[in-house]
Amino acid sequence: MADIFKNSGPDGNFRAGGKLMTTSEAQSSFKKLNSEATDLEPTALVQLFEIDVSEILFGERLEKNLSYNAQNVNGQGQGFDVRDPQYNIFRFHNSVKLLQNDIYFQGNLYHALPITAEGFETNSKGQAATPKLAISVRDQDVQALKTLKALMVDLEDLVGAKVTRIRTFAKFLDERNWYKPTFDSNGNYTGSELDSNENKIPLYAQLPKEIDPDPNSYFTPDVYFVDRKSTQTNTVIELELASVINFEQLKLPHRILNVNRCPWSYRGEGCCYEYQARAESQGFGIHDGAEMPTYAPPVADENNQKISDVIVGYSPSSNAESITVSEWKEDTPYITGDIVYVTVSKVNYYFIAKSNVPKNQPPPNKIFWISDQCSKTVEGCKLRWGIGSPGGSHSSRDNNLPFGGFPGVRRKS
Repeated sequence: MADIFKNSGPDGNFRAGGKLMTTSEAQSSFKKLNSEATDLEPTALVQLFEIDVSEILFGERLEKNLSYNAQNVNGQGQGFDVRDPQYNIFRFHNSVKLLQNDIYFQGNLYHALPITAEGFETNSKGQAATPKLAISVRDQDVQALKTLKALMVDLEDLVGAKVTRIRTFAKFLDERNWYKPTFDSNGNYTGSELDSNENKIPLYAQLPKEIDPDPNSYFTPDVYFVDRKSTQTNTVIELELASVINFEQLKLPHRILNVNRCPWSYRGEGCCYEYQARAESQGFGIHDGAEMPTYAPPVADENNQKISDVIVGYSPSSNAESITVSEWKEDTPYITGDIVYVTVSKVNYYFIAKSNVPKNQPPPNKIFWISDQCSKTVEGCKLRWGIGSPGGSHSSRDNNLPFGGFPGVRRKS
């Protein structure tokens, strides 16, 4: 389950409209893009949109939405698991005049939908753009849109979700958009079908001139975040977007001087309460060489209630090195005291079975599981890093707390 939100294309390294490429590839693609942009008769400019909710699936939102895999979503008993990338990165396009069908670019599928996007233009007055994205309420029989609308209920109208606009010219779209595709026995795309003369069989009578599929030829993506849902009618949902520096509640410099609350993501960047070997093996890189404890077993819930007070015989402070943890797996029963974790957005979330758990009852179902969560207070930090704690005993931090708040600061009235 490591790197569960990786946005994978055919080469496995695509993310938000981007692709890892060599310097020579970048230079070649830039020249082709610039040439097409200055051509007197360029091919159609295509707009692609990605709505990425993976970064807002955390804490209470994670608890609410991991259970979607057991819920009825579309009235036919078909649920979905938000840990699956196809259910947290949604791709659409509004170039229906060019292609009535879905569009493939960089190996990713973009569904055709009536979308109106405005306000992306920059100006010279220094004011950051606040684009608006209007999406049809009618799902057009597109399952991705049905799923996205279902998630909006518990994800606070997608506030905080990342929206990326990718622009490229039609000639650079994937080859399978223009020629009859072929597939292997598993349904994987293998190339374009050829006629008896070894010529590719076109899907359309008229193709864009000089088709030149190139996943690297695209303008710099415009990245915004959903600030609020500005309008919802019987026909359309309109989302107002903001840039990262204009996003509500974000301050510059990036740190906010909170007195009593730690801003770090528990077991994530800044907190570093995580098994060192596990973090290194998963290769997340979010800790950037920071010191982590050798053992970091679950300790307490969000109210600082010690899990050892609930699970008889559980003692993370004195027996941290003997506590075993495994990744939660389907079709596996668990008994009281078993510890599992699930990985979401490069952070491991740990849970302890408080009773015997039948198969396919994933955490954070509170009937069966106790969630290891930090209260984000100094007290919660001491439970994990203080004197005699697992972090304090199995690292060389000398009981120094990585608390991200500023207890010495008091705001004047």
